[in-house]
Amino acid sequence: MLRFRQGTVLMVHVPVALEAVYEPGDLLCLVDGVAYPLSHWENVVGGSLTRADLPAYFLGVCHSKSGLQGVDPVWADVSPVSVYEYDVECTEYELGEPLRPTFNEDGTSEWFSNQELTSSLPENAIARAMETRLEPSNKLLVSFASAFCPGSSNKFARLGGRKV
Repeated sequence: MLRFRQGTVLMVHVPVALEAVYEPGDLLCLVDGVAYPLSHWENVVGGSLTRADLPAYFLGVCHSKSGLQGVDPVWADVSPVSVYEYDVECTEYELGEPLRPTFNEDGTSEWFSNQELTSSLPENAIARAMETRLEPSNKLLVSFASAFCPGSSNKFARLGGRKV
């Protein structure tokens, strides 16, 4: 569960896929000009990209629900200075610690869940811890690193899309 806590949002209006349902708080990737929830990553890119490629396609946090059959575009926050409270693995965290989405554990896929973040190598991160937690916690203040905001800490940050 994601909750906006503070900061300045930078909203973009993005097209959506008909086969996906979008909810506020979903983490989104942008592939060929269309936003997808991370849970659809494997279906969208197939075998052409790996989990390590995700930061180059990470868009941001969905702020609106998709319309009827996903026809209406959604609003997404790409700001690197927005701070959210997000679900994380129950452990200790340090300020600035890089984070990535956890993997689904459905037995058939090792791809991403929209529901939780976990510690990561910096090159695979899409978020950073915005607080230090000395006691194990399953909630953490985080900021996200969109590849579509030049001010982001994402090493792929740029304007414009990338084709798969």
